[in-house]
Amino acid sequence: MVQTTDPRQTVAERLIAAAITSSWWLWLVGGLYIAGPALGWILGAMAAWNYYSANHRFRVDPSAFLPWPIRCWLMGMVAMLIILWVGHIQHDLGISQMIKS
Repeated sequence: MVQTTDPRQTVAERLIAAAITSSWWLWLVGGLYIAGPALGWILGAMAAWNYYSANHRFRVDPSAFLPWPIRCWLMGMVAMLIILWVGHIQHDLGISQMIKS
């Protein structure tokens, strides 16, 4: 039987698969609360690095490659992140609480 697709996984796919397969172990040690946000930040950093290394600089105009609903969603997420940071700073919560949030 001939395979028509490339079976190789990217680094991000392997990272997600490892997080899913190790979810029971993470649950046993209480690491699920840290693993989810950490996975999100790592994948976001990897996406930013891949974009930066492919273009050798960041574009200033996001309308060139993102439709308006996605831009609105991204602006909302950035606003929520800033609000989260301000709330944690005002209530003197540590970095570990911020990562969990």
